[in-house]
Amino acid sequence: MVALPTQNQLYAFYISRCAHHRVGKPNEQVLELLLEDEFSRLSWQKAEAAEHLISLDELHDMEGDSPSTLQNNDTPLAMKTTFRLPNSSLDEGPVHIGARGMLSILDLIQELPLLEEVDLSNVTSWYIADAFTHTREGAPCGNAVIKRLCEVIKNLPALRRLDVRTQPIGTLAANDLLHAIQGCQRLVDVFFCRKAVENRLCRTIDEALDKNREASAQLPSPSLPEALPPYLSRILTLDRKTLCEQQQLRWLLTEDDNFTGAVTEEELSEIVLHARLMSTSEVVWRCSNDGLRGDGVHLFVIKDGSLRACTDLEGLKLGRGDYFGDTYEHVIIYPSSRIVETERGIVYAIPLEWCRSLLDVWKKRVFELYSELRSFPIMQVVDTWTRVRLCTCSMLHHYKPGEVVLNVGDFRKAVWIVCSGFFEASAGTIEDKVATGRYEIHRFVKADVFGVEAVVARKGCSSVTVSVGKESKTIYSAVVVCGSAIRIISNSIRSVFVSLARPYSLHDDLRRIATKDLERGACFSII
Repeated sequence: MVALPTQNQLYAFYISRCAHHRVGKPNEQVLELLLEDEFSRLSWQKAEAAEHLISLDELHDMEGDSPSTLQNNDTPLAMKTTFRLPNSSLDEGPVHIGARGMLSILDLIQELPLLEEVDLSNVTSWYIADAFTHTREGAPCGNAVIKRLCEVIKNLPALRRLDVRTQPIGTLAANDLLHAIQGCQRLVDVFFCRKAVENRLCRTIDEALDKNREASAQLPSPSLPEALPPYLSRILTLDRKTLCEQQQLRWLLTEDDNFTGAVTEEELSEIVLHARLMSTSEVVWRCSNDGLRGDGVHLFVIKDGSLRACTDLEGLKLGRGDYFGDTYEHVIIYPSSRIVETERGIVYAIPLEWCRSLLDVWKKRVFELYSELRSFPIMQVVDTWTRVRLCTCSMLHHYKPGEVVLNVGDFRKAVWIVCSGFFEASAGTIEDKVATGRYEIHRFVKADVFGVEAVVARKGCSSVTVSVGKESKTIYSAVVVCGSAIRIISNSIRSVFVSLARPYSLHDDLRRIATKDLERGACFSII
């Protein structure tokens, strides 16, 4: 009897191979092929219902599933004889898969013994990023994918047809194909791009295929596996809903430089793995005594919904991507504040014990920056907790004389607080000065803030070029604030940000229109 893996086993195996090859996001088309069939769904539902001593109907009610919401896969992937990725639902164009992502898909294909055809003709080229592989550690090249493909097809006992015509292979990859054809006598049709392959080698491949066609009629039936390999039979079934939430948390954290810049990929994976979901109502109950201090056990990251911390009459709004629950009592003790739920939602609760490396980096930033920044005007208009969050989301940068910090049109959501030296915002170029005799400059000195245009302007970008001063003996440094702190501060003191941007911004919605203000130099100093 042929032993074939279930959809759940293949799904768990594919996800594990994505992690092995460091694929950030599993391919949507492959996940579509791996949707649960009725047998796979019932297998884990029966086990879970028995564990909780409830019926299947009760479990369906708890899961919130209904026949209209369930997605079924009529034919399990392991039962199919042809492997071809479905085209995108938006268009009929090729499916984009990078070299790294293709390696995990090939590992999956190797576990499908009934395959007679592997059709990869609707996949984009794996050679696109070859020019940049030397700059990325461990990045696979297109030839590495072809080599792995040749290893895989040798292990498919029933394979007869291979189509890789969209891949611009060269002589090296064609040689690998030749060896695979010679080692797989059932393989009688191989379609590949011949433009960059020597004619002699193409003829040799055609001759090898002709020999296979002559011999295939006399070959016995393929020998199919009677037992699953241990790594498949023992693999743990993944909760697809939990895994989806983990992927969403990973993308939420990678959007914030204060996470990706503070921990390694392995540490970030541990953080994601040990996080669990809580409702905003449960978080409010857990933090009822200590407010933004948290419960002393978790770092809370808001997925959706919103909370309001009543630090003052207006309160502090926390939304998607904001986090709290970290304390730094060795540096500053901030008062607790009552948290209320303003919009019901979901919060990721990450145990603090799995955030040690992250919290150590943040603690160091608070220790280095809080005492220096606390006297700056921008820090005087916010509460103590917001000052601490601003420090955890900041890094001190040193600049060279004349270096450009911001260009016109930059969309980076960050704020610079000048610590030493001076920075200049210029509206125009030297050519403008020659043509009009006007060259507009605004200077930022210690404790001044710039970069707020991208946060408050309607266009969401910088309208001026900001560069470092040109005095060679002066030390130039600034604290760069990004991530959650920008959202929190801009929500709290948006009017202050607008006032800071108006003197130098060229955006219509921020620029002062009054002629007398321009004459006084409120917008720019004319030199």
